[in-house]
Amino acid sequence: MEIQKIISKIKLFSQDTNSNYALTSRVILENMETVVSLSISKVAQMAYTSSTSITRFCQQGLELDGFGELQTIIKLYLKNQESRIIHEEATRNESMNYKSDEWIFNEAVWALEETRELINDIELEKLANEVKNAKVIAIIAFNNGIDILPEIVNKLSMVGLPPVVIQHREVLEHVSDICDESWLFITITYFGERKFVAESLAKIKQNGSKIALISINHQNDYVKHSDIWIQFSGINDSDPLQMTRYSTLSALLYTFQICFIKILRNDPERFRKIYRKCKIDVPELEKEIETQDELENQSTKK
Repeated sequence: MEIQKIISKIKLFSQDTNSNYALTSRVILENMETVVSLSISKVAQMAYTSSTSITRFCQQGLELDGFGELQTIIKLYLKNQESRIIHEEATRNESMNYKSDEWIFNEAVWALEETRELINDIELEKLANEVKNAKVIAIIAFNNGIDILPEIVNKLSMVGLPPVVIQHREVLEHVSDICDESWLFITITYFGERKFVAESLAKIKQNGSKIALISINHQNDYVKHSDIWIQFSGINDSDPLQMTRYSTLSALLYTFQICFIKILRNDPERFRKIYRKCKIDVPELEKEIETQDELENQSTKK
């Protein structure tokens, strides 16, 4: 049961003014402690809708079995939130400039657990396919997005996919003019607040290029221009970046690692390339490669 993913869906619905689920989502988010103990008819009254609509929201909107499963998920979510609050209160007595190793560890673990629930396997598959088909890969990263640029560039270059790195407005605007359907843009951000980036993404989309967005689990200006959205945990809804130094950066690094693994698995030739380059000891893969090499040699001799 992917608790955080369901809660994130409800939050996204609540922020989407065009969604039929917006009001129901807001009512549920604002009354979680009450919703877990109410009947479906009472919740329907609170949302000015019908019990049938609540059931449809659960089944079609959230892909759950029904209202009962939603109540279970909310109970578990509230329990997790209570544990986090206790942890945060315990740390308030510490120095403002000091956080214990245990505090940092717990913070990072929470971020990674929530991120794994947020990452959508379908979106990962789409990203891997687009990477495989792209002739040019460009990375757009401003501000906090540059934190993991060396990691991304090194790993993609290792498998023969050296990306174009875009960190300046002038470069982005120029590239948005010359790109075409053979390009894949990977945009890395926390909030997606820069207006000129959103405008460039719109132009990139018009030129036929594909856009993959990696950002925290909050709606932002870049989402509507993106073909793929891979989310990572922002930890706290009221202040998602209050723990950036530890948890958000850890979640972002973890997210790219998951993406990279999916890219390799989706393209066996690239996986073999990194296997040989790094001399990884994988007996099963070694046998597979030896068999393939023998077949290729036999085919060449013929």
